[in-house]
Amino acid sequence: MLASVPQNRTSTTGIAPSEGFAVSLSPGSKADKARRFRRPNRGQETNPEVVERAIPEGMQRPDHTKEVIEALQAHPDYELLRSDRKRGLMGCVEVLIAAADFATMTTRPTWAKIAEALGVARRSVARYLQQLRSMGFLGIVASGRSAEHAAAGPDGQRINETAVYVLCIPQKTRAIQKSFGRLFGINPQGVDRNVTPPSEAGYYLSSKEVNPRTRARKGFSKSVEQKQLGYSVEQVRWNKHWIPKNRKQQLTAAWRLKTMLPHVLGRMTDRDIAASLRPFFDAKWSVDDVHHALDWRPDGTPWPHSGAPETKAPHRVRGWLKYRLSAWISDDNQPLPSKAQLAEEQRKYKRRQREIELANETTRRQQAQAVDPSFKRQTLAMIRQTLRPKKLVTGRKVPKKLMYV
Repeated sequence: MLASVPQNRTSTTGIAPSEGFAVSLSPGSKADKARRFRRPNRGQETNPEVVERAIPEGMQRPDHTKEVIEALQAHPDYELLRSDRKRGLMGCVEVLIAAADFATMTTRPTWAKIAEALGVARRSVARYLQQLRSMGFLGIVASGRSAEHAAAGPDGQRINETAVYVLCIPQKTRAIQKSFGRLFGINPQGVDRNVTPPSEAGYYLSSKEVNPRTRARKGFSKSVEQKQLGYSVEQVRWNKHWIPKNRKQQLTAAWRLKTMLPHVLGRMTDRDIAASLRPFFDAKWSVDDVHHALDWRPDGTPWPHSGAPETKAPHRVRGWLKYRLSAWISDDNQPLPSKAQLAEEQRKYKRRQREIELANETTRRQQAQAVDPSFKRQTLAMIRQTLRPKKLVTGRKVPKKLMYV
């Protein structure tokens, strides 16, 4: 009895393969040939059979996304990694969970979204995803491909297709009653009724406003979701270009900056970061402005990227953070205009200059229209008289090339 091990070939887009291989258990010469699968179309990316085919051997889909984090922390290879790689893998898993479909446990965040959330380059995202695949926590349902290689949809349009992954955990023994419950349709998805993870809309509907007419408690008390998942829906929805208006929003903005720079600010708490950035948040700085100030000086020269301390002590990271931002403090101890504020001032200046030019052009047109028509006729007559061809004494006309003076 021969069996071919499932393989995944790497495509030009990174770790997402363009073909999959199925296990063949038939003996003979045909057992050596692996069966290839084409990439499923967009309508079949969440098909249960297609998703089940992408799950690695010895793994299964989790009942809840919390099990993925627990299985990753309990993996023997996870303890052998460096602390920065641990934080990167855990942050990558959290981004995958935040964009997951909890009915099929499939997720499809783009590499750009993962890199923006973690504050790393695309190559680091490829390493994280490759390591999660090698550990068995991630399966490839459908590879990503550009629009020129994608199939046309029902409307005839070709669009870029994002890679689709499936979250996995090691297989576990289930109780008989749970098996019968799934068999007869009792709690088929296995969702914990006490916790509702943040939806995918947190990334794509970030501008949606929450209904203020609710009975939800206010203040800094954490909900059950935030205690068990580590973050809340408001934190996931927070946009890096928004300006925090109160202490609670400043705390959320600090969490967003921490997710963008996990290798640097990972040892600091959200309250510590918010307290260090409070003068800048009060001056209407956004998270993107603070991120820019940590990489660039006010004169436009970049900071050295080796300036972050390699330490686990939060007070040293806090000192580095305040040192980088001290360059953006004026002589009167007030923050300088941020990148967004300078860009807005530039736009206002260009808008004023354009308005002045339009006003001058309108004035010139009005002055031209206010001239007396008789004066216009006299001027045109003088011009025609000047350009009229002259005749020689003999009566012959001047050649055309010598006609005009």
